[in-house]
This record gives sequence, structure tokens and C-alpha cells, in this order.
Amino acid sequence: MTRARHVTPCHTAGRIERICNLVRAFQARGAMTRAEIGDVLKIGPSGVRKYLTDLGEKVAFGYIGGQQLCRLTLGADEAAAFIVQLTTEAAGRPRPVRPSDFDVAKRDPARRFHILDDDEHYPIRIRRDQVVRDPLVAAFFGPHDAAMEARV
Repeated sequence: MTRARHVTPCHTAGRIERICNLVRAFQARGAMTRAEIGDVLKIGPSGVRKYLTDLGEKVAFGYIGGQQLCRLTLGADEAAAFIVQLTTEAAGRPRPVRPSDFDVAKRDPARRFHILDDDEHYPIRIRRDQVVRDPLVAAFFGPHDAAMEARV
């Protein structure tokens, strides 16, 4: 499967969409309890806490009748601008390109690879530990001899 580097990952896009929905719900209702926020986003209390942390200073907290209420501190124009900013940032922000482990290993002059061309895909796992002789081979032929390797 090929991943597109110019597309926002689905989890990030979903999170941004839920933040926009939360801001719209705040605009429609005014103030909400954490339980109401959880119902809007369809998540539990720990998820509500994370979304409120993401909104940061854009949400104010107050207590009425022993219940904590959350309300949006942004005006209607500021909230609309915030939603537009979130959606355009997500669409225009590509994921960072990280080289694969194999590409990094190919650049290391101390490593040698012999890979046959084949029709079948075979995953290559790059290990960073020291190369050692197999214990069964050592049992049959003895420990690895550096002098023998020099003759080859």
C-alpha cells in the first residue's frame, strides 16, 4: 500500500472535525457540562478532558449549582475564523517524510546487502545488533575464525 504524503492522516482529520463540531455546539448552546460535551463528541470523560485541553484558552470554566460548565470565550466571528484556520491548516500541512530503515541502512558504508530480484515480496528487517555466528553452525564447525575470513 502506498501512503500519500500530501494527505492529512485520518486520525488527525477526524480530531480536527470533532474540534470544529465542538466549537459549533458551543456556539449553538452557549454553555455545556462535560457530560454534554461527551454526548456531542460521542466520547468518554478522559477524551473530553483532552479536547478541552486542545481548545485551551478558548474555553472558560464556571460552576453553577455544583456542576462545572464550559463555555466558549470566542465571539461568533472569531469562532468562524478558528474553524476556517483549522480546516485550511489540516489540508495544507503535509506529513513529514521519514526515510525507511532500509534507506538509512543502505547509506551506512559498513553494511553489505545482497538482495535477489524476485516476483514475491519479502520484507527486509534491518537489525542494528552485531552479526554473530549461528550457535548450531558453531557446534558443527567450531567458533568463528577471523584468519579464515581473511583468506577468502
